[in-house]
Amino acid sequence: MQRILDGKEGELRQETLKSLIKYGDTMGAEDFVPITSAHTAFSAMDVVALAFPPRERELSQEDIFNFTKEIEKTKLKVKTTINPGIIDHNNWEKIGAIKEIIDSVRKTGKIAII
Repeated sequence: MQRILDGKEGELRQETLKSLIKYGDTMGAEDFVPITSAHTAFSAMDVVALAFPPRERELSQEDIFNFTKEIEKTKLKVKTTINPGIIDHNNWEKIGAIKEIIDSVRKTGKIAII
């Protein structure tokens, strides 16, 4: 775990672990719990990217694209599933979704979120 905190496994894992530690501290957790699988709810890449640097400015489309590429390269150590979200993949225009959101949903459905 110290390797991750030291940034030796990349900024994405480092920031993720820092966030988990902050969350655990807030909830009064004493330690991490070993897991063999995980499930996560869907979040569009532009929303997920907001949790990671740079935080001092509004994210550009390039920032979100680069973040998505980094997520795509990430390998998880446990079996992971994802809730693909509430967007109807076939009728998204009829319900008023915008193209950027459906593109993010489609891309996220093919990758794992950490």
